[in-house]
Amino acid sequence: MYSADATSPDLLVQNVLHLPVFAGLTEEDAAALVQGCRGVRYGDGQVLVGQGERSDDLYLLLSGRLRVTCLTPAGDEVVVGVAAPGAVIGEMGLISHAPRSATVRAQGGAVVLRMPGAHFGALINDAHPAAWPLLRAMREQLVERLRAVDERVDAVLEAPTEERSAAYLRANLGELLGESGGGEP
Repeated sequence: MYSADATSPDLLVQNVLHLPVFAGLTEEDAAALVQGCRGVRYGDGQVLVGQGERSDDLYLLLSGRLRVTCLTPAGDEVVVGVAAPGAVIGEMGLISHAPRSATVRAQGGAVVLRMPGAHFGALINDAHPAAWPLLRAMREQLVERLRAVDERVDAVLEAPTEERSAAYLRANLGELLGESGGGEP
């Protein structure tokens, strides 16, 4: 039976097998996937990863919801998405070795499988059957994000020139005036 309190290896395996993204995975392959991982429960509002932090781990959402936010250049926090069970978190930073591009918080509580980057790399290098569903989930998420960005770009490009210019100035006014470091240009 599915348990939202996944902490033991056996419960983690069952929680992973419950996710549609891992349909068809054997119990043995799911056990290899969770080996070296940790089930972690986050309370409402708790931060999994922070924008700008180092990227070392991958997270698989087992239950609950996660809110994904980014800071604008003006310092405003913007919600860019909500993740549902089966979502993979932290894949962009892990693949690119770049700092986290967003902050991710539990929304009403969540349970995740925290996978060290080295374990993820070993699954890939060994061409382990458990790696393929993870890679498919990552691919689908990245494609969805690209489509969303394309839609936003199209909406901006379709706006009248005056609106585009005003939006650009609002977003970049500090830099244009030489206020990037708080000192004189």
